[in-house]
Amino acid sequence: MPVGRPDHTGGIYITGSVTIPISIESSEVTFDVAITSCTVTLSVNITDSDIMMPVDIQAQYMTLDINIAASAVTLNVAIQSSAVTLNVAIQSSAVTLNVNISSSSVTLNVTVTNATLNVTGSVTISGTANVQITAQTVGVSVQGEWQVEQGNLNVNSAESTPAAGSTSSVSQTVPAGKVLYVYGCSFAVVSHTAGADNPQECYCYAGLGAAGATRVAYAAVNEGTQSATIIFNTPIKVTAGQTFGAYMKNVGSVSTDIGVSFWGYEKSV
Repeated sequence: MPVGRPDHTGGIYITGSVTIPISIESSEVTFDVAITSCTVTLSVNITDSDIMMPVDIQAQYMTLDINIAASAVTLNVAIQSSAVTLNVAIQSSAVTLNVNISSSSVTLNVTVTNATLNVTGSVTISGTANVQITAQTVGVSVQGEWQVEQGNLNVNSAESTPAAGSTSSVSQTVPAGKVLYVYGCSFAVVSHTAGADNPQECYCYAGLGAAGATRVAYAAVNEGTQSATIIFNTPIKVTAGQTFGAYMKNVGSVSTDIGVSFWGYEKSV
């Protein structure tokens, strides 16, 4: 039998084994519970218009099943554990789910059934990702296409008539708070002075730094080949303060009309 010890302050102190069914119907309830035990089973069913329930649990093993029906729910959960299984089922007209996980191993199973799904921020997945989305419209774009859709297309081009031995170029220095990804560059010979040697040669390159000192691509064009286009399988990343440019040197004997360009996307970081 439970052993109770009276307390004149209104508290109840119990030692031993005890089962206490409690049913409360009230407009306002304050219920403070402190339990020290090896094993605790606590079933709580609350029907009320306004509930505030701070819960602080420290245990070796814990299973916590929560079923909430309310017009508005804010649920802040901080868990420190060697192994966590968190099953969340949400049915709502609007859901904002902020998740911050620091772990050596994460298994994340996500099923979304909704008309609109917005994912913001950066998502990096290493390994196998199983994602099931049931929605009215789902569009999957590679990064370059997505950035263009977001209005971040970046194109730099120039046309000029460099004299023999001179270089024409177009370049960009990335501003603070931005990063530029270059996907390709193009070089073209339009025409040259009549009566000059044919074909008129130009030496082309693209690179990082002042005057493209760190070169990443080369090409040679003349009035016969007319143009060359280089597409980077892996885009060139240009960070804030760095300069990227495309350069075309006239190695012929007379002035030559040329065009040079490069393109990609620039986004905030």
